[in-house]
Amino acid sequence: NPPCNYHRQDAFRHMFADTERDLKKLIGIKHPDRYFATILTATGTGANQACLLAMQPLGKGLLATNGFFGDRVVDQAKQNGFDVTVIKSAQDRPLDPAAFAKALDADPTIKWVFFVSHETRTGLKNRFEEIGRVCKQRGKFVSADAISSAYAYPIDIEASDIDLVTASSAKAIMSAPGLGIVFTKKDSVPILEAPSVGRPRGYYLDVI
Repeated sequence: NPPCNYHRQDAFRHMFADTERDLKKLIGIKHPDRYFATILTATGTGANQACLLAMQPLGKGLLATNGFFGDRVVDQAKQNGFDVTVIKSAQDRPLDPAAFAKALDADPTIKWVFFVSHETRTGLKNRFEEIGRVCKQRGKFVSADAISSAYAYPIDIEASDIDLVTASSAKAIMSAPGLGIVFTKKDSVPILEAPSVGRPRGYYLDVI
């Protein structure tokens, strides 16, 4: 029994705003005015690709993988022709924040980082907050796939200072499947906008 049946009605805009507010509250964001919760007509994988595409104009990236979903992000970057360095870790232990620090210290040309918070197939919980802080301390733009951890157990987006965090309408929240969610730190938007001015961007997968 929705209050509307068309996306250009006032009632839809109110319902959409309520949904955005609730998504931020459910994931534990304490200062909702500092974040956007963008809903994309794509799966969580589409949300990940939207974040990768948003960061690409910043320059070289760093990807980390210790499982199937990390490998898939690497494949997405390769198919889009990204310039990236890849950290590969064993699939039976979490990603080591020190490995991120080592890679970033060794190559100052790296501008952004993407990692997976939780490797679902092996049940590995990566150190979301620690990895975020290590990368942000080095002045990097950071994005994380939290599709399997969002709403399943607490993650602190604000404490980690991560710029873009993806989730989905399925998984732990168990809503209608097939929607991607991107939590974007509002202060990070100008950083993303600047290098993309005058360059072609996508439409449905445009986080900016």
